[in-house]
Amino acid sequence: MISRSALAPTFLTAATAIGAGGAALLVSSLTPPSVHAGGDCELSSTIRSEFDATPIHAGRQIWFNATVQVTRPLDRLVTISYSSAQIEFNAGGSNYVLKVPASRITFDPTATTATTDFDEASERFETTVPASYTGNVFLTGLAYPVTTDLPGSIQPLTWTGVFESDTPDTSMEWQWAAAVYDVLDTDYDDLGIKPIDGDTLTLYANEDQAGTPENFTGLAVRGARGPGGSSYTGAYSGSRTESCP
Repeated sequence: MISRSALAPTFLTAATAIGAGGAALLVSSLTPPSVHAGGDCELSSTIRSEFDATPIHAGRQIWFNATVQVTRPLDRLVTISYSSAQIEFNAGGSNYVLKVPASRITFDPTATTATTDFDEASERFETTVPASYTGNVFLTGLAYPVTTDLPGSIQPLTWTGVFESDTPDTSMEWQWAAAVYDVLDTDYDDLGIKPIDGDTLTLYANEDQAGTPENFTGLAVRGARGPGGSSYTGAYSGSRTESCP
């Protein structure tokens, strides 16, 4: 189980306004992809977006979640890793820096069903997807317990992380969302996270989006980027595509 202390925000001494306005702000790495000797490609990517006008009360949980659509060779094993992720925002005069769990997505020609599990030892999401699948895949998520009332209309929220691909000619188009829950377990294996979109190739035969915490869907409420009800992940930010040569 992820302890609440591991999810607590870090407070900094000063806040820096990066941007404003209703549209998502998209920022890519300032340096080209780093290609390792073994062929792995590593690059950083950032997306900035905002919360809606609904205040979020202490005692609730924010489910930050991200998906990725990977363009890749479909006839081989492909692994996409994601690490060093964090979400930064300012609220009530304090800066929050939230550390997001790492993840590894394996597109496996032998897999018949998509699955997502959380490895507590490495604090990393492990998702396996049939190689034939080409839609959105759960990238990572953070169940953040709100300990102090947060105002509405927080902006910008900046989500940054590092992608790594073990296969050339691969591109990753990703986006993030956030929804508020009355109750949400911080033991990620108890959430029942849906690994992919759609009602096939997954244990969850419904039209819910990838990243939906299926075991808590009745507890979503308005706030962050979602209206509650059946919006289990919240609305997506703008997307960003990063490519490995």
